[in-house]
Amino acid sequence: MRKKPTLGGWAWGHAQNILRRSIGLHEAPAPGLADFAKHYVDKWIASWTGRDALPQGWPADVFNVIDSVIRARGGYVLVGDQKLPAFYLHRQSARVLSFVWVAFVNDNGDDANLKNLEKLELALEDAIARKCNKQLNLRIVPKPLRIEIDRPNPPIITLRDKWADYISGKVQPFHFLMGIESTLRGDVIVDNRLYNPNEYSCVWFGASGSGKTQAMLGALLTLCATTSPADLAVIVIDPKGLDFPVDGLPHLAMPIMTDPAQARAAIMTVADLLQQRSMQRNRSASRQRILLVIDELKYLMSKQEDEDLVNAISDIGAMGRAWGISLFAGSQRGTNEFFPKRIHSQLPATWAGRVKDGTEAAFVGAPDADKLPGKGAAYLIETDSTTRLQSAYLGDASKDNYPELVGEFVKEVQAKWGNVKPHWTPQEALGSAVEPVAPQPATEKPQDVMALMVEAYKLEPTMTLYRFKQVYKEKVGKGIFHGKAQKLMDDVIKLATV
Repeated sequence: MRKKPTLGGWAWGHAQNILRRSIGLHEAPAPGLADFAKHYVDKWIASWTGRDALPQGWPADVFNVIDSVIRARGGYVLVGDQKLPAFYLHRQSARVLSFVWVAFVNDNGDDANLKNLEKLELALEDAIARKCNKQLNLRIVPKPLRIEIDRPNPPIITLRDKWADYISGKVQPFHFLMGIESTLRGDVIVDNRLYNPNEYSCVWFGASGSGKTQAMLGALLTLCATTSPADLAVIVIDPKGLDFPVDGLPHLAMPIMTDPAQARAAIMTVADLLQQRSMQRNRSASRQRILLVIDELKYLMSKQEDEDLVNAISDIGAMGRAWGISLFAGSQRGTNEFFPKRIHSQLPATWAGRVKDGTEAAFVGAPDADKLPGKGAAYLIETDSTTRLQSAYLGDASKDNYPELVGEFVKEVQAKWGNVKPHWTPQEALGSAVEPVAPQPATEKPQDVMALMVEAYKLEPTMTLYRFKQVYKEKVGKGIFHGKAQKLMDDVIKLATV
C-alpha cells in the first residue's frame, strides 16, 4: 500500500532537486547526505580556486545545458556501488579557438557506450535554443571526444593578413589559399594545390552573405601570386559583372566575360581544347595549365537546362584534371536546377558555406551547412576528409571602392611577374597551350563535306555550335580548328535555308 505524500516529504524532495542541480548531482539517482556534502565541498573549492571557471567567451549557460543533456542521454555505468552518468563535460578542458568553442567529453568507465551520443547534435541544439535562447551550430567530434560549437561572431581573417606569404614566394607554385582551420594546436592555413596526381577542381556553394565569392576570389588571387603566367592561363566568367574585378591579371587568357553567349563560347572552346589534349594523349607536366572560373553557373543557362553546356562542363570536370584543365565553379543555391548534379558529381572538392536550408545542405554534402554563421564559415569536403574552415575576407563588396581594393592585389601580382600584359586572346593562351594536332585526311571532297553538313543540319535544325563540331567530326573524320567552325556553320545554314 502506497504511503500518502506529505508536505514535508514534498519539500524535502524539492530541496534535493535544487541541491542536485546546483552541485551537479541532478542525474545521479537518490544521493545521500554524504554525497551532497562531498560534491558541495568539491564544488566550493573548485569555485574558490578558479578550477571550474570557463575561458572568457565560453557561455556558461550553454555549457551547463550541454552537460545536462549529455548526462541524461549518454546512459549510466556502475562505478563501485554507484550508478553514475556515463558521460559528462570536463569544464577545465573547455577552450575558445578562433572560430569554435571546444569542450571535451569525459566518461566514467570503459562501459560507456559512445553510440548513445551519436546523432545527438540536434537534441543539443534544440535544448540550447529552448533554455538559452541561442541558435548555435554544434558537432560531436570523436578522437578525442569533444563538443565543437561554431562561434556566432568569429574574428575576421582578411586576405591581406595572409597575403605576404603568397606574394613573397614562400608558398610553392600552384598552391592557393582555401581558408584557416582552428585546431586544438592553433590556427592552421589550409592550402590546396592546383596540380597534383589528379589535378584539382572545386565547386563553391553559398547563399548571399556566406562569403562564397570572396573565398573563390581569394583562391584565384593567391594562385596567381604563386604561379607564373607562363605556367597558368585563367579564364574568368562573371555573369553579374561585379564580383571578379581582376581585369589586369597577367594570367588571363581572355577578357573577363559577362555576356552569357560569349561565356558559353569560351566554355565550348575549353571543351574543344580538352578534346585536343586527350587526342594527343600528352600528360606532360611542362604544358601550360588552364583554369576555368565560373561564378553563378545558373546565369549562363536559359530557363531550361542547356544540355550541350552542361555536357561540356561535365566533361571538363570529369576529364579535364587528367589533361591540365581545372574548374572553379560557384553557385548561390545548392540545387540541381542551379548547379546540375551531373557537374557536381564530377568535381572532387566542395566548399560549402551557409546555404538556404537543410535540403540544400544535403545536396552540397554538408548536412548542417544551413546553420553556419556565414561570412566565410564553411566546410571543405574532399574525397577522404571534411574540414571546418574560415575563408579569407577581402572587403565590403557593396562599397564603391571594392574594385580598387581588389585591384591592389592585382597590381602586386602584375609587379611580381614583370608587369606582363594579359594574353587577351584565346589564340595566344589556349593555342600555345597544346601542340598542334596533325591534320587527318578528309574522307570526302570539300564540296561533298558541305553537302554532308547541309544534310545533317536539315535533319537537326536546332544544332548548336558545339553539336555542329561533334557532327562534323563524325561525318568528316577530323576536328575543326578554332575560329573556323562558326563561319562554316553560318555557310551551312545559308545553304540549308535557300
